[in-house]
Amino acid sequence: MKGTVRAVGVLLIVIPLLLLFQKRIEERIANRPPTMKGFAGMAAIGLGAGCLVGMKSVGSGSIIMMLLLPQYSFPPKVNMGTDIAHAIVLTGVTGFVHFKLGNVDPRFVLSLLVGSIPGGLVGSYLATRVPML
Repeated sequence: MKGTVRAVGVLLIVIPLLLLFQKRIEERIANRPPTMKGFAGMAAIGLGAGCLVGMKSVGSGSIIMMLLLPQYSFPPKVNMGTDIAHAIVLTGVTGFVHFKLGNVDPRFVLSLLVGSIPGGLVGSYLATRVPML
């Protein structure tokens, strides 16, 4: 438990630092073609993020996006869309396991969805129209 808390703490410090340098990192790695080593790295990132999401429900999007950023040269919109599509499966599986274990309150889920679905639609629309800083 202590190690997980420490790992989440480190990520909460590292991720905002990477965000500060996101544009510079993207310019440096632009047009780098993916390799098999890169796919193995993506799998390792997915394994770590999946464990954290399953155990602590930390935001897989912020973790995965920032870990992919220095390694792969996909445009930000592609990183975002891919990460969100990935999160559907990841959170679906982990959510199902938690549901089967009795850890889900369906009324709470519905209440969250009332706001988060419209918010997600607006955010997705704005993500392709608001310039990066």
